[in-house]
Amino acid sequence: ARLHALLGDTYYALGAYSDALVHTEKVNAILEDQGEVPGVSRVDAKVTLANTLMYLGRIEEGQAVLSEVLPITIERLGPTHESTLSLREAEAEGYRLAGELDKAIEGFNAIAEDALEHLGESSENYLAALGGKIRTLLEDQKSAEASEVARELVRLREKHSGPDHPGTLIAKSNLGTSLNDMGNFEESVKILEENIEQGERVLGPLHHTVRTSRGSLVDALLALGRTDEALQLI
Repeated sequence: ARLHALLGDTYYALGAYSDALVHTEKVNAILEDQGEVPGVSRVDAKVTLANTLMYLGRIEEGQAVLSEVLPITIERLGPTHESTLSLREAEAEGYRLAGELDKAIEGFNAIAEDALEHLGESSENYLAALGGKIRTLLEDQKSAEASEVARELVRLREKHSGPDHPGTLIAKSNLGTSLNDMGNFEESVKILEENIEQGERVLGPLHHTVRTSRGSLVDALLALGRTDEALQLI
């Protein structure tokens, strides 16, 4: 179970969701069969399973997993425990993926507020909630607000997680996208080129964050009239 959990989490972090699903389903099956397993969190396994399903487009299945485990976890651990906040974050992400953007924003705001109050600005729950809020704002075409939150998240990630942390690279990618939407193409190019170089070194050239940064960089280069560079990148 511990090995499957490690492999599932690693594939998930790399954005290889089909491979992640194989292992996280095995973890959850073992937990259902054996009950508690030392060194394996049932809640974390459910969070990974739900998120993996939703990122594979199986949103209703992921939401069903969360609907089953979230009320029990809130009752047992309380609404502001780290495990509960992770489940609440997955729930908000499910709303985003389902296109229910108002519910998603409401959820991410509430999680960020609770995490900041109880765990502090360096907590992964707080930083992840800000990241979810940025993604939702971008989808809702609220680029100025997304840019403001993204700048703050980049600052916090670099301070608490380091410049090479996947969360930092994702935040920079989203900042570049928001700057494109606002027409700040020169600044966007600078951020995205640096982000691609770091991302390829840390996460590999095929990671979804690196691919997203490349796509945003193409948009910025085209907007600046740098067509040959954009074409080469395409």
